[in-house]
Amino acid sequence: MENMLTSLVDKIMSLSEIRTFLDGNIVYTKAPIIRLKDPRQISPATRIFNTLLGLVEYCKEIFVPKMFISVASPVEVQLFGGMDPENDNIQFHYAKAQLPVRNFKFDTYHGLEDFIIELMSMFSNSDDKTLILSLLSNLANEHVIQNVDDKMSQSLQIKTSITTKANVEIKNPVMLRPFRTFREVEQPESGFILRYKNANNTIAASLFESDGGAWQIDAIKNIKAWLEKETMDLGIDIPIIG
Repeated sequence: MENMLTSLVDKIMSLSEIRTFLDGNIVYTKAPIIRLKDPRQISPATRIFNTLLGLVEYCKEIFVPKMFISVASPVEVQLFGGMDPENDNIQFHYAKAQLPVRNFKFDTYHGLEDFIIELMSMFSNSDDKTLILSLLSNLANEHVIQNVDDKMSQSLQIKTSITTKANVEIKNPVMLRPFRTFREVEQPESGFILRYKNANNTIAASLFESDGGAWQIDAIKNIKAWLEKETMDLGIDIPIIG
């Protein structure tokens, strides 16, 4: 019985051996090899922040050599470690700042009251914003009786009382700063086409983007400049890619 157990153990041990096969100069094996890692080589869970400031403060707390910040988009910034050749060139992803944005719905017509509220709450202050709000506030309770549109500007004829008419002209494009990136940085200004239409004898308004997405480049530049200043002020020497 003892001899049978010994033989079985030897057989199991022989099966567990890593066998190699040589084909020319190439060595093959059927056995998978798993390297046991030191705990320091295991990537930590990625921390998520909603602000740039939170990311920078976290970076100061855990700073290690070869760490860098990548500005991935106007709403996402990531904190990475350098690639480690002794750890399969794995790059730790320490943290990211991710902005939850509730965007204004462009290219969609809004009732005038909703349009005014969203313009007030979802756009940074600018001269054109003030001008549009002033215009729309005056139109909010009026009725459009004629809408003249030459594709470059619009002229609305509104009924302000039983016998009175008034003309309002809208020039395009308008320059606005929607909230589209982190609040710590200046919101990029870009051009929009402001359009009105008569909807059941009331006014509906819409904004159409006209800069081809160039604002995203400006936003990334603004984020990078802000990060460079903040990290320098905190004494953090870290590359920022953007």
